[in-house]
Amino acid sequence: MRKASDRLAGGTAEAGGNRFPVTLGCSNIAPLECQFSQGQECRISRTAAKQLVEYLAEFFFIASFNAYPYGIIACLSGTLTRTPVHIGFVGSDMMRLRRARPVLRLLSRAALITAPGPTTAGLLKEAGISTQVRTLTHGVDPERFLPARGNRDIDIVYVGALIPRKRVDLLIEAVRILHREGRRVRCVIVGDGIERERLTDLTRQHGLDQMIEFVGQQAHPEQWLRRAKILAMPSGWEGLAFALIEAMRCGVVPVVTDVASTGDLVKNGYNGILLNPHVGSHGIAEALGMLLDDPAATDELSKAAIADTSDFTFERSEREWRSMFADLNSDS
Repeated sequence: MRKASDRLAGGTAEAGGNRFPVTLGCSNIAPLECQFSQGQECRISRTAAKQLVEYLAEFFFIASFNAYPYGIIACLSGTLTRTPVHIGFVGSDMMRLRRARPVLRLLSRAALITAPGPTTAGLLKEAGISTQVRTLTHGVDPERFLPARGNRDIDIVYVGALIPRKRVDLLIEAVRILHREGRRVRCVIVGDGIERERLTDLTRQHGLDQMIEFVGQQAHPEQWLRRAKILAMPSGWEGLAFALIEAMRCGVVPVVTDVASTGDLVKNGYNGILLNPHVGSHGIAEALGMLLDDPAATDELSKAAIADTSDFTFERSEREWRSMFADLNSDS
């Protein structure tokens, strides 16, 4: 019989791109760095597999976030080392895997599966996850993300990766429409990604250089959030974005698409504006203009946004983890 490390080295998972590092977080948060080649398949080398098997023997639980590819690797590792596994879905991973039934059957072997909200949990069940899916609340730092005292001099902020599914080009087009209507707004885009050059070119083409500012990746996005009135997030897909929670805690009113668990938090007309997932730039511009034209209504939405995210804390996340571990222990 082959050793577990040899069998793990033969395991594969779909992927695409170049070589990349993978970190598997274990029960005491100690990481293991391994290299995996990423092409038509993700194959673990025998050397890395041997390290992984030996390392995991010291721990009673494997925690992973982002089912693709880390949850797949964790599930293979847990199966071969007989170690219970957690898989945390974040949103984009579900879109990649929802039609991959064999992979979902593999992931259903996990002892614990979590999602950022009940809607995402329900979508996972519909896609074919056969085990219970628990909700795990995103916790954010209340000392960093808190409302500002004073005027907000940024009309619109976006925080996130500059990648196609975020559809930041629609936000730029919406600002162009507002400009044509006679509004002069200030929009700050926080983040970086493969679309940055295209988006900055689009901004220049529309003559919006004085209205839209790209500030790149920021270690402290709260310095921008606390100055902003509105968060625009026209994503084609999300789970429940940390940036959304952080913005609402800072009192920024979200204008977001109703995708996955975003609607579990944002209630249209109460603590933000929910848009149809297929909304275009005109619909986004209309929602932004409505808020900018009515400061009193925007202020009420801001107060509700702060109140509705007050419990998105590390302490709440810890309570949920302890509850899930207690249930696992009682079932064993």
